[in-house]
Amino acid sequence: MWGKPHTPGRRGKCDFPRLTSATRSHRAQTAQQSADETSAAGVTTDQAVIASDNNIVNPGENADLEINNRAVRLAIENIDNHFQKPLSLSIVADAVGVSASYLSCIFRKETGATYSQFLTQLRMSAAIKYIMENTNIRLAEVAERIGYVNCKHFLKVFKSVYGMTPTEYKKRQLPAAKKH
Repeated sequence: MWGKPHTPGRRGKCDFPRLTSATRSHRAQTAQQSADETSAAGVTTDQAVIASDNNIVNPGENADLEINNRAVRLAIENIDNHFQKPLSLSIVADAVGVSASYLSCIFRKETGATYSQFLTQLRMSAAIKYIMENTNIRLAEVAERIGYVNCKHFLKVFKSVYGMTPTEYKKRQLPAAKKH
């Protein structure tokens, strides 16, 4: 799971709740209901994956998140402004003025996502935007523009997030866009 629960008296530890079997069962049931609703609406799984991209955080749109912690707000602002560069948790923590371990813990509590998940969602959303707006753009250029030094790593991450390559994504998305 996410680690050991918080023990009183232990400083610097996160107290993430453990997932119970009831929680796992509820999440699986919710996912199945969502899939059933999608298929009942006549939407294919591929279309649902593509449509789900609309729920991903987009650069500059993170101001809508209700964040109570100042360090996390500053970190999100920093990520929004610099996600196009290689950006580690340590770099952001230094810019915000807190330790990387503290930022990691509080970031997850405030946003519901780890730093890496958040950054990946932001970068993948930007990748989709570049791919769909610039039909002749090379994937290596997309990778570079969104902060990946290695194009192969970008392709691996993209495929793990969307279940298809950027080229497949574009091919499946373009016919849908022409219909509307």
